[in-house]
Amino acid sequence: MSGTTYDVVILGSGPGGYVAAIRAANHGLKTMLVEEEFIGGVCLNVGCIPSKALIHAGETARIHEEAQEMGIEFEKPTIHFEKMQEWRAGIVSRLTKGVERLVAGNGADIRMGHGRIVAPGQIEITNSTGDKERVQTKNIILATGSRPFEIPGFSFSDERIWDNARALAAKEIPKSLAIIGGGVIGLELGQVYANLGTKVTVVELMNQVLPGTPRDLIQPLTRRLREQKIDVLTETKALGYEESKDGLVLKVEGKKGEQEIPCDNILVTVGRRPNSEELGLENVGLKANERGFLPVNDRLETGAEGVYAIGDVTGAPLLAHRASKQGEVCADIIAGKPAAFDAAAVPAVVYTDPEIASVGLSEEEARNEGYEIVVGKFPFAASGRALSMNATRGFVKVIAERESQ
Repeated sequence: MSGTTYDVVILGSGPGGYVAAIRAANHGLKTMLVEEEFIGGVCLNVGCIPSKALIHAGETARIHEEAQEMGIEFEKPTIHFEKMQEWRAGIVSRLTKGVERLVAGNGADIRMGHGRIVAPGQIEITNSTGDKERVQTKNIILATGSRPFEIPGFSFSDERIWDNARALAAKEIPKSLAIIGGGVIGLELGQVYANLGTKVTVVELMNQVLPGTPRDLIQPLTRRLREQKIDVLTETKALGYEESKDGLVLKVEGKKGEQEIPCDNILVTVGRRPNSEELGLENVGLKANERGFLPVNDRLETGAEGVYAIGDVTGAPLLAHRASKQGEVCADIIAGKPAAFDAAAVPAVVYTDPEIASVGLSEEEARNEGYEIVVGKFPFAASGRALSMNATRGFVKVIAERESQ
């Protein structure tokens, strides 16, 4: 057992965990941050940051098409994918090192290893060589995040079946890519590879891409997907895949019956599941719900004394900035400051082309909650600034309460 008793030990160093660690240390709390894989979590290493880098690179690769409309002509660019991936990795490396310096610079300790609750107020940390260390703590914050959902018949043990991490770190550009799941990650990465010259097919079980998003927000994106020659098969189920002499064949069943989609790789993006296993929850009388999430109250308390949870492991929306805010609030509460997490309006962005950004209630949600609303809508096609940038897809939409405006 370590001789030091910590005020707070945080399991997981993603946007929730590292922000909580910095905030707690700033409050003068003796703080330890425990990370099993990589500082910065999924977001910095295999999620938000590297995907935005490749999105920008993909858009740059097709800039010659747009330039021709403006009377500027140059040759189609040559893509050196290995160099592009080195550039992406360099961005990730700089950011993760920066986070590590921030955490340590603010006075929190960092341990690399798997953290597990072994008793109330006790954490056991197992490092990569199997060595174990026990630390005593007054408070525990679970910020263990989430991982890609694996579906039957598409095991990630086959390296040709991609999750988001493999898609972001690919060694070469596939000639063809089949994507199971037309949600945020599937469409963002689908457009990246389409811009790099890949033939992309998206298979979505529901009747539209980005399920749950208002249809008028999706229409400009749907048009852009067609322009990029991305095939979108909605109300279609992935059945399995087979090897062919040229690669893989994805078998699907939809409105037209069974179909076969030849491809080099299959990207599975059907959602994420919480990392709530192997945390020793049972040792403090805690149990995840049927979907694996840890319900919390507005003080981020789990129900076990001194045990808090933040970020993806607490359920939707699985967003980095939500986790960061919860991390700040949680550290404030442990430090005895007046604080609570009130998610009245959490902004969200889909980094597709065009991007979809939203905050607050949609029209349907507002009406369902009994509001009498007024809707204002302005198309970018009527904006001088948008026209001058050749960026006329989409619109701005404001939903207000009629009486108060």
